[in-house]
Amino acid sequence: MKEINLDQARKLSSLMRFSRDNQAENPENQSDAKKLSKQLLEDSLLVTEKITPRIYDTVCKVTKNLYVENDILEVFIVASNEMNASVFSAHPEHCALILNSEIIEKLDEKELSFIIGHEIGHFLLDHVRQKNENNNAESLRQKRAQEISCDRIGLWACGDINIALNSLIKLTSGLSQRHLGLDSMALLSQMKKIEKESVFDRSNSTHPPWYIRAFSLFHFSLSDFFIQKNLEFYREDQIMNINKRIEKKLDEYIDNSNYTLNKIIENYEFWYVVNHSLSDGKLSKSEQELIQEKFGKRKLERLKNILHESAQKDVIELISAKQLDLQDQLKTQLPNEFNKITDKIKEFCFLNLNEKNL
Repeated sequence: MKEINLDQARKLSSLMRFSRDNQAENPENQSDAKKLSKQLLEDSLLVTEKITPRIYDTVCKVTKNLYVENDILEVFIVASNEMNASVFSAHPEHCALILNSEIIEKLDEKELSFIIGHEIGHFLLDHVRQKNENNNAESLRQKRAQEISCDRIGLWACGDINIALNSLIKLTSGLSQRHLGLDSMALLSQMKKIEKESVFDRSNSTHPPWYIRAFSLFHFSLSDFFIQKNLEFYREDQIMNINKRIEKKLDEYIDNSNYTLNKIIENYEFWYVVNHSLSDGKLSKSEQELIQEKFGKRKLERLKNILHESAQKDVIELISAKQLDLQDQLKTQLPNEFNKITDKIKEFCFLNLNEKNL
């Protein structure tokens, strides 16, 4: 059997990994991948040089651009009117792509290379072997970050920002080229009409909306790394600045729109500070001012009412119960970030209430 070497391909893809796309520590093989591959051989069309020559040539160009050997890759076409594609992997040296027929009919070969490159990116970055079955806030944020990473790999595969943006236009609209103009960059003008903070809660989405994907692709296309198509031109500080812009955009339009989660975090921090402030059995004037400044006058007034109307023992039990409940909710929604949130509020208490022990 031929020895497969994906080191160069994985190195290239790792340099395009978006900052919030956390690498899997122990990626697992998909247990049903081999069964799915056999089923697809029976129920769909395998892309080959003789049966589908144009698609086969496109796949070969993509694998060459990404330093992926053809031996690891199988591409299947299934009959579907949905503009979609997916990927699965049985082991680190096997990758299978599923392309819906509609996406092939609507996209030309260059645009298809963006889609194929994007899907191969999920394989190279171990997204498909990353155990991520939960749909909590943290998991969904990770999935959205993965899409940003793989869009970059798709852009690298097709080699042209206009091609990548035109692919997004077709994916978003479902239109074929006969209805579209030639200036795909004009898509960015629509973004100016979108308000800075979305009125919709998109925090339950696995994919970022098209305008964030377009924004992210455009800024990555301006990097020396992409312009030169050369690993030697990779500048960590430049990519870091690009990532910060995208992080800010994601926060403005998606993550800050998760009202429920933001309230859980706020209330957890509030009761943590209250618990610390009352560790000596009283709430001083300076502590009241601090709580009002950080959490608002309304929360302070409600706290003062609780202290006035309840016995000290009942107050201690109430605070402990609220903090424990919010702690459990946060651990469920943000299992990996919970400690960071706790450390941040601990530091706040240490800096502002340092006369008391943590």
